[in-house]
Amino acid sequence: MTQIVMSKLMGWSMGRQLWALVDDYLTRADRSEAALARQVGLKPQTLNSWKHRGFKTPPDPDTLRSLARVLGAPYADVLMAALRDTGYLEEGEAGPGAGDPLSGLSVVQRALVLGIVEELRSEPEPSAIDQDRISGEVVSGRGT
Repeated sequence: MTQIVMSKLMGWSMGRQLWALVDDYLTRADRSEAALARQVGLKPQTLNSWKHRGFKTPPDPDTLRSLARVLGAPYADVLMAALRDTGYLEEGEAGPGAGDPLSGLSVVQRALVLGIVEELRSEPEPSAIDQDRISGEVVSGRGT
């Protein structure tokens, strides 16, 4: 998740987690709400209602799966956001994917952890030559 969605999640109270995921996608993809609604199979008015009023019960599973597919997000994350928004799942409660080592974390905490992991993955690995050079410096005492 991007910094934009993390800041929105932190700034919004419970009930806005699913919309934060949607809004992040709209910003990244430069798409309109109406285009997203049609792609997911919703009326644009329905998506607009989610934005302004939220929802009392989670949308049906097919809608959430379609939304997850379009957003490029794991279905479990979309489902957990919807369950938290409607009060069926409390912050910190394990939800779907309880075998996931991050399942007890809030959406914001997961975003932070996954962001750190992604940063680490993007750092170049030292080559074998660099590793030998570093090892040689430490063994010879030049690296200390």
